[in-house]
Amino acid sequence: MGRKKSRKPLPRRKRFRKPARLASARDWLRTQVGRTARQITASYRKRYAVDWPAAILELKTLGVTFDEGWLAQIRKTLENTRLARARAKAARKRQAELEALADSDENFAFIAGYTPGGFPYGITWEEAAELEQKEQDQYPPDPF
Repeated sequence: MGRKKSRKPLPRRKRFRKPARLASARDWLRTQVGRTARQITASYRKRYAVDWPAAILELKTLGVTFDEGWLAQIRKTLENTRLARARAKAARKRQAELEALADSDENFAFIAGYTPGGFPYGITWEEAAELEQKEQDQYPPDPF
């Protein structure tokens, strides 16, 4: 058995909890002269390993002012990202369900059985797509 690889620990500032982060950021923020709120936020996120909402909230606490249009844009981007991940997860789940079907081929999405002559019968890919579309129309994706 090979040797276990040792991993370097994260820098201490990336392991800070919120109170320690805010205390450290007060000094760090003084070095950010001449930078925009966007640049400061991006740098804060990278330096302290936090997400956008946490960085914005903590920088507001420290007195940084933000453009409301930019904050709305960030909120919209985060929501779109969340929705895209949810759609991708649902697509992966559907793909896994299709792969889990016992029998399928290029003509049939689900082969229910075989005739005495050996021909398959079941649901074709077109019929399966129609059923899926009806299901999506009946139950639209949850916006939250």
